[in-house]
Amino acid sequence: MSRAAVSRVLHEHAAISDLAVKLEHGGIGNAKHWLTMQANYELWHAEHKEQNHIERFAAV
Repeated sequence: MSRAAVSRVLHEHAAISDLAVKLEHGGIGNAKHWLTMQANYELWHAEHKEQNHIERFAAV
């Protein structure tokens, strides 16, 4: 994998999916683990980002 390809992932210009598969093929963990780490990272940032107040939906 080229330095440019890694740079694109690190700078959020490309998805990590391809990199995760390549890391797995290279013997560095497995793709599901890398993608789970990415999902956890994104969820943490979304939960800690300042959000506008959102009203709950009323039960029907």
